Amino acid sequence: GRAAVLGPATLDSRYITEDVPYGLAFYLAVAAARGNTLPLTQSVVTALEACCGLDLSHNPLLTAIDWPGLPQALVSGIGR
Repeated sequence: GRAAVLGPATLDSRYITEDVPYGLAFYLAVAAARGNTLPLTQSVVTALEACCGLDLSHNPLLTAIDWPGLPQALVSGIGR
């Protein structure tokens, strides 16, 4: 007698196809740039990629970031 669960009912939901590449993949890239790993986050992304058959790690915005210069850019301002 429980009500239906509110949320995505399929794997092709924007919660996966958008939030993983632009959320979790971003966190993984920031961690890698700092020399850290996020093994649980990476595991979630890998599992979702296997379930969906998609490359969810690909985020074209990540290639435009100057990762070595990011700490200084955040201090001095980006584009100043």
